[in-house]
Amino acid sequence: MAHSDIEPQISHFTHGLPTLEPIPPFDVLGLIKAVWRGKWIIVFTTMLCITIAGYYAFRVAQPKFQATASVAQMVVSQDTTLVQSQAIDDEIAFNTALASLTSRDLLAQVISELNLLSDSEFNRHLNPQSTYSVTTLRRQLRHFLAGTTDLAPTKVEIFEKTIENLSRAIVTRRQGDTYIAQITVQSGSAQKATLIANTLAQTYLNNQHDASLRSQVSTSTWLAEKVATLRLQLVAQETQISDLISAAQVQDDASLDALSRQVLTAEQNLAEAQSAIDAITGAQNTDTPRATATLAQKRVEHSAITVELDRLRAQLAAQSAGLATLQQFQIEAEATKAVYTSYLTRLKEQDQILPAATAITPAVRGYYIGPQKVLILTVATAFGLLLGLFAVALRQTFRRGICDASALRHATGQPIFAQFSNRLPTSSRGLKRLCDDDQPMAIKETLKGLCASLIMSSQGQIPQVILSTSSTPGEGKGHPALLLADCLGRTGKSVLFIAADQTDPITSKLCSENLETKADNSDLQIIKNEMLQADILLTWANSSSMNVHTSSELESNMTDLRARYDHIIIDAPPVTSTPEACIWAAHAVTIIYSVSCGRTSICVINRGLRALKGTDTPIAGLIFTQINSHRLRNSGQGNFIAPATTAPQM
Repeated sequence: MAHSDIEPQISHFTHGLPTLEPIPPFDVLGLIKAVWRGKWIIVFTTMLCITIAGYYAFRVAQPKFQATASVAQMVVSQDTTLVQSQAIDDEIAFNTALASLTSRDLLAQVISELNLLSDSEFNRHLNPQSTYSVTTLRRQLRHFLAGTTDLAPTKVEIFEKTIENLSRAIVTRRQGDTYIAQITVQSGSAQKATLIANTLAQTYLNNQHDASLRSQVSTSTWLAEKVATLRLQLVAQETQISDLISAAQVQDDASLDALSRQVLTAEQNLAEAQSAIDAITGAQNTDTPRATATLAQKRVEHSAITVELDRLRAQLAAQSAGLATLQQFQIEAEATKAVYTSYLTRLKEQDQILPAATAITPAVRGYYIGPQKVLILTVATAFGLLLGLFAVALRQTFRRGICDASALRHATGQPIFAQFSNRLPTSSRGLKRLCDDDQPMAIKETLKGLCASLIMSSQGQIPQVILSTSSTPGEGKGHPALLLADCLGRTGKSVLFIAADQTDPITSKLCSENLETKADNSDLQIIKNEMLQADILLTWANSSSMNVHTSSELESNMTDLRARYDHIIIDAPPVTSTPEACIWAAHAVTIIYSVSCGRTSICVINRGLRALKGTDTPIAGLIFTQINSHRLRNSGQGNFIAPATTAPQM
């Protein structure tokens, strides 16, 4: 009960959902077939791209060579018997040296030394520009927009442009984690690239050497001047010390110590004399002559000691001041002597140091770098393949017609009686060879298959009146009709070929040459062609008796012709171009319908088939024409393809 209650609800819920259509699988086989059918387009585009690329790589593109020279700046000294070198350890200094390799002054020296102004590779003004070159057109457009005129370049402009072109040909880089700079030069000549690289490296070395020499000479001159100045200053200071010693009688430290001891002794003696005077003065009997004489004597000694002490003190003060000045002069002299010694040592060491040198690895030979011909051809091949695939995809997308006989059978529901190649001749000589007894075996087999298909579709015998038509003009229906008439005529049957399509180029060309009017009792003019085993009736060359617009006369003439000929092949105009095909179809027994491979759309084909079905004349089958000869050989020429079990609605 639960299931029965839920099921109606589910049905009601799913009733309003949209129907999901399954996604058709990707037709890989169809894609492969489409690519295979367009293989010659792919081959053509690939070969075209390879040819253009090969012409550019081998004839147009100028070869390029490059050569590399290496330099590494060193500081070389002669302190030992072996030359020692130390690389520059300053990153900024190395980058500066690397940038100086392409400086304007250095490149100007290279241009002057190698006379590159006379080389058309770097002086482009030596090459006359084509009037229609891109550079000339761009320059003319620029002058036109700016309202200026093209002036001749000056020597300075030519020189600057040559420097610019040379700079573009030079690449400087660092070699790994080293302090070695690589100079790579590209040129159209291997020898020229090697010469420019080595010249640039050597010019750089010479400039570095000259700059180092100038710096060394300048430093030596400055040091020599400084040493001379310090020498004079030191001599002056020593002279000043000597003059001070001579003028002030400045003694050494020992003499000064002795003088200090003398001052102390004098001070002690003065103190003793003062004590003696104080002692005599303080005694009780100071009025005695003896005391008076002793006191006078002590006072005289005190005065003498005081005078001597003052003299010693003055001498000590003078000696102390002079000694301090002397020591100051000596300190200054020692400092000057130390600086003098330092500069003198640097001056002597400067003469021992060599200028900055550079290790160089010259370029030996130039290497070919371009154009990369194999790479260019490989890219051109890939581009040609892609271009061909793109063209095939476009052709497949915009193609109106059907290229496969089986697809045509399924689309129309009609059997395919025969398949004809697009290589059938259209000239008179080719048509004559095609109608000879020694016609190609493939054509014979195709005609046998066509006759067999007609017999199977008409109860064991070939119909008497067969109409050949197509949907549109130019679908190649003339070849099957002519070959069928010729084939039936070679069996001993009397055959009439009615050329009712004046626009068909094949029948028109065949019927306009080697014509001979055949005797006839009626008003019809039957023509005999020596290369075709059948009589020819040109409807547009006869009287009004074959006017298709007069049904009674046409019926009368067709009755007469049926009585005289075993088979009548009517080459009628296309169905969609004129209604005459339907009028002719009313007098035919069966119809063979020609379809051009890959040209006519299935809509046009079905429209023509529907128009013919209104005539009540059965359509026996289709003839697939203008097929690629290689594809036709692979599929089997003239094979019969049975109709589809269910014909499409038309």
